[in-house]
Amino acid sequence: MTQTISSIDELKENLTLFEDYLCDGDEQEREEVEKLITRGKCLVSYKIEDSWRFAPSRYIGYFQNNLEKHEANYYIINGGVTNKAIDKIAKNKLSENPYLESEYISYCKELGITPSNQKRKFWLFDFENEDFENNRVTNEGFPEGKLVERIHRNRERNSALIEQAKKKYQEENDGRVPCQVCEFDFQKEYGEVGKDFIEAHHTIPVSEMPNGYKTKIGEIVFVCSNCHKMLHRKRPWLKITDLKKIKALANREDGR
Repeated sequence: MTQTISSIDELKENLTLFEDYLCDGDEQEREEVEKLITRGKCLVSYKIEDSWRFAPSRYIGYFQNNLEKHEANYYIINGGVTNKAIDKIAKNKLSENPYLESEYISYCKELGITPSNQKRKFWLFDFENEDFENNRVTNEGFPEGKLVERIHRNRERNSALIEQAKKKYQEENDGRVPCQVCEFDFQKEYGEVGKDFIEAHHTIPVSEMPNGYKTKIGEIVFVCSNCHKMLHRKRPWLKITDLKKIKALANREDGR
């Protein structure tokens, strides 16, 4: 793996796959990408809409890179080589930047990871509103940005713990799974097609979890699609009790 990137499009191609690993990869892939982010000394910082994201040059700078290639070539890849390649396509020089350092620390916190204690340098790329295709499907308006939303939604869809929590919730409700905020019951409204359907919500964001933290069943609640979106509307996230009060007040004001 000797060829380096030579254009913004090639950079974006690598960043897209890097984010896919982070959001949709298996546990090992996500952990590897998180390590790359926390250990990076020279980082590509890229702004999409109002959120900053970061990726290490030693990985991102090689043409059509992936984790398999990166691991196979780990002892021969050279950050100095990728730095030169990125220098050629960047509009600014690699340098220390207190503002980007602060954004990087915040980004790591949002991902629930701890950055290494070292000096870092950054390139700055502004992609404005041109988010990557896989991020465009999200629409809940997370303040941290669409990438964090993807990570959170993937976590809520794919955790084995969700199934355990759902089973427990069903047992407590005679086999039904009504929304814990508004009591909407998909099976009651849609019959067989709505049976067992409900969305899971983690009450503790990834960014607030210490390293190695394991989610507990009691930290998962089950809500309908509308209430789920409302829980995510503010930071810190609304609690179930808060949303119930808000809904009750709105109903009284509306005369219902």
